Amino acid sequence: MAEQQQWQIAAAQAYGAVLINARGEILLREPSNHFDGYVWTFAKGKPDANEQPADTALRELYEETGYRARIIGVLPGVFESGNSSSAFFLMRAEEGQRQEAFSWETQQIQWFSFSQAKARVALSTNKLGRQRDLAILDAAERWFLTCLPLCLLGKFPAVKTDWQTEALPGTHSRIELNLTFSRMQAAALMQGAIPEEMEEKWFSYFDNNVLYQHRSWTGVCIDEIHLTELADGSFRATHALVNRNPEQYAAVDDKEDKKRIKSMLESAVHIRFE
Repeated sequence: MAEQQQWQIAAAQAYGAVLINARGEILLREPSNHFDGYVWTFAKGKPDANEQPADTALRELYEETGYRARIIGVLPGVFESGNSSSAFFLMRAEEGQRQEAFSWETQQIQWFSFSQAKARVALSTNKLGRQRDLAILDAAERWFLTCLPLCLLGKFPAVKTDWQTEALPGTHSRIELNLTFSRMQAAALMQGAIPEEMEEKWFSYFDNNVLYQHRSWTGVCIDEIHLTELADGSFRATHALVNRNPEQYAAVDDKEDKKRIKSMLESAVHIRFE
């Protein structure tokens, strides 16, 4: 059932879907009789036997909202609600809602702007569940502003399983960085890079605020570039961990590697740092 792309998502007890459209609206469902104190919430559920997380989220979305969808991203982290943990995929509808009614668990569904969705979620009387859903909305809004414009163009981000890779070895250097990117520039970094020709020597992917850079021919990890999100929505590359295993990477000069990393980041986002 799940798509061929293997999305990486945190382990959790339940998996859900945040369905989003190009207008920046979120689909919420109203549980029947406001079950467990939820007035408006997201489609989610626990996996069936031997079911993969993506399959669970796609199934729950269809059963509870009537929408079939395509996964376009993953919200980082796990969202707690007291007695359960959940992880969420971001999705876009592949077709209109099915004509037959959704399951008895849902009273109605509706599209909301982020501000409207927050007001609806705030009506839930389940305190921990309300806090969880508001955190999901905040994370989804950040993702929407950063990544959706590129996804709409069919530029889906690279993921670890797109290439055969090795982990960064224990022998490595820490190189301090102080490079700031706008939200859209950071979105370009988050796309990573999948080589299409032999001459393209790098494979990279972004996961949990780290940009991993691997040699495409060997899969060896050369860099882990760590970023942090700032209050204004921009991102800063704070430091890089650089391979120092002589059997994998011959360079030993931190200053030269810092120049290389800076140049690679500049090329990825089409800017020049001072």
